[in-house]
Amino acid sequence: MNAPDTFRQPGNAVAAAQLAHAQAALDYLDAAGAIVLAVHLGGSGPCIEIDAPPRFVSGALAARSTVHGIRKTTRVARVRGCTVSWIERVDVGAARARR
Repeated sequence: MNAPDTFRQPGNAVAAAQLAHAQAALDYLDAAGAIVLAVHLGGSGPCIEIDAPPRFVSGALAARSTVHGIRKTTRVARVRGCTVSWIERVDVGAARARR
């Protein structure tokens, strides 16, 4: 088997580098108590989907939308060289009814 820095195909070296970044992020997320739902490699780098995290990620970007009384916030942050995303959902009607 070839050493990681001696791949015959350049794409394999890229994939190996992405896997290394993904593993570092997974280790960090696991230690922080996050639940990893999916890992995607390719494109601009590893993307990891998680369940809504405990408060360990700062500086996340957010996009919000409301459809049929459900407010959906998609958040994205960089963790250990990977893009990490999660979705938060709030029933706006139920939140107003509790007031």
